[in-house]
Amino acid sequence: MAKVINPESPLVAKLEGLHLFHFDGAPCAQRVRFALAEKGLKRGPDVKFTADDRAAIISPEGRWASRVVSLIKKDHLSEAYSQIQPNLVVPALVHDGALYTESMDIIEYLDSTFGGEPLVPKEGALLEQARDLTARGKDLHRAIRFVTFRWGLKGLGRLNEAEEQKLLALVAKGSDEEKLAGFYKSFNSNAIEQDVYFDYLRSLVKGFDDLEQRLGDGRMFLAGNALTIADVIMGHESLTFR
Repeated sequence: MAKVINPESPLVAKLEGLHLFHFDGAPCAQRVRFALAEKGLKRGPDVKFTADDRAAIISPEGRWASRVVSLIKKDHLSEAYSQIQPNLVVPALVHDGALYTESMDIIEYLDSTFGGEPLVPKEGALLEQARDLTARGKDLHRAIRFVTFRWGLKGLGRLNEAEEQKLLALVAKGSDEEKLAGFYKSFNSNAIEQDVYFDYLRSLVKGFDDLEQRLGDGRMFLAGNALTIADVIMGHESLTFR
């Protein structure tokens, strides 16, 4: 569970309780919200992701503060957000001043910190199956981006020239683990061939078919008869496209 050491944003250290930087339509943020719900943690009111007044920086016990980072308004390409999440994606989670920026790490952190039935099995075949399915979910992550932008966001996902230059400047200062600069450049200029989109779409369809076959033996959940991180990772993708 990789915690970000010395984040650039001064906001992070001020935050008390749970604060999720997210966007409702973003699949990786959906994963984390599923995990929060399974831990019995309820969503609080939405606030601007930069809000730092006294009422906004304290999340009530049993709830998480909803800090909305609009991908439509390109909030994720702002200087303020890049200091929180250098990969310029959602989600990011802050718990009592500690920052986590990768959805898998966030889910495992929530699982180890809060009560309820464990999402990550402790040992044995159930753990092995959950890990295998989680890895498959990670492999499908790139496909989700291409399919979402091509058939979901369409024009809303494009950057204008100024926004593209802002992205390049932010990437130059931080990291580009998500390879956003190259993706947006190709997407904005219609340089991605249709076959590429359809290949990603077919990979998602195959992934969902594999899940249905796995569930065909009567099991309640993907790894067996207990809800695990595999259902959180793979299930949100199925709900997004089915």
